[in-house]
Amino acid sequence: MERGKIPQLDEKQFSADLATLVAYDTSRKPPAPGAPFGMETAQALHAFLQLAAGYGFRVKNIANYCGYVEYGTGEAMVALLGHLDVVPAGDLKEWQTPPFTLTIKGDKLLGRGVIDNKGPVLLALHALKALKEGNVKLQKRLRLIVGCAEESGCECIARYKKTEELPQYVITPDADYPGIIGEKGVLNISIHKKLRPGNPLLSMQVGSVINAVPGYAAATVEGKKYEAFGKAAHGSKPEEGDNALVKLCTKLRQNYKHEFLELMQFVNAKGLNVDLKDAYSVLTLVPSLAQVDKEQAQVKCDIRFPITLQAEDVVRRIRARVEALGFTLTVLSSYEPLYIEPESALAKGLLKTYQQCTGDTTTKQQIIGGGTYAKTLPNTMAFGAMFPGETPTEHTAAESWSMDKVRKNYEIFLAAIKTLDNL
Repeated sequence: MERGKIPQLDEKQFSADLATLVAYDTSRKPPAPGAPFGMETAQALHAFLQLAAGYGFRVKNIANYCGYVEYGTGEAMVALLGHLDVVPAGDLKEWQTPPFTLTIKGDKLLGRGVIDNKGPVLLALHALKALKEGNVKLQKRLRLIVGCAEESGCECIARYKKTEELPQYVITPDADYPGIIGEKGVLNISIHKKLRPGNPLLSMQVGSVINAVPGYAAATVEGKKYEAFGKAAHGSKPEEGDNALVKLCTKLRQNYKHEFLELMQFVNAKGLNVDLKDAYSVLTLVPSLAQVDKEQAQVKCDIRFPITLQAEDVVRRIRARVEALGFTLTVLSSYEPLYIEPESALAKGLLKTYQQCTGDTTTKQQIIGGGTYAKTLPNTMAFGAMFPGETPTEHTAAESWSMDKVRKNYEIFLAAIKTLDNL
């Protein structure tokens, strides 16, 4: 990388651009013509690529599944990778500010997507803008790839791989510093059955997405309404939440005998015979979505399993258990664990980048329960945008990002691009 004079982040313009993106509710919706993940998500992708084109970049929209922005002319190509889709806002009464309006309070940016992942993706675009304005010459082409379904299956990157060039190395700023060298496997399952006659009339529809601990649950039994209140959290960190579905079913079992309620007392790692761990992590299991009516019952679960296991190890144990209880197991999606050798050029290079930018030489690269785009492309590593000790707010009604952290990420993004260019 030949350095020109790289301008500082234009914070006013960054905030204005972020307001444009936050305004779109990009949680997954039913497909529409030309919009595989819903019309607002397609509109947000179009808006992002328009911003990039306005800054003078080459852009490409790939059938509204994803798109990219490109800088430079080198033969080889490296990439930054992020997503514009978000999890649903959930109960709007839990929000102190409107989720789809960017609110600035002092140092804080608030709104759905500001940290997961619209803010970091936009900051990456502004880093590219700085390179262009500083006339910085790279050895390699730099591509910023933006997907539209990271929160719900990653079909966007599957579509990218069908027709587009694969980068040599990739960073996805959708986790923590100083980088993620391992990601637990992710398994989404449905446990379901047709109900026998004789159950009390139970009606329940709980949860909004499979990868989040439900913070509220309600049901009607024989015409009487019951509620439970918990705390929402990301499915990879259930210990940070309080599962309202579990609380509700526990309450209902005190007064009613129902096949679904009997099942739910076993829908945890121990009850389903998957209380497994290895030297790095433990398996977590979150019952996150439930739907019950007079004819059928279903609970969907988000499972994160240790990197030394395979999905089939987990599925086999759960299937035997739920079938013994009279239910059926269906695998909805499955991602095997990811492990990046700490001595690899990518992991070592990014660790050095982080240390040089922050002076923090003690924090180690992590193995996490969260799943990122790192599982979807070769030689891809999650790097940023959260710093050690930060309180996570993604997937909550208090989602925020401080401008102080935005500035620091801007510096690290520029340094990480240099690292990629030299690998």
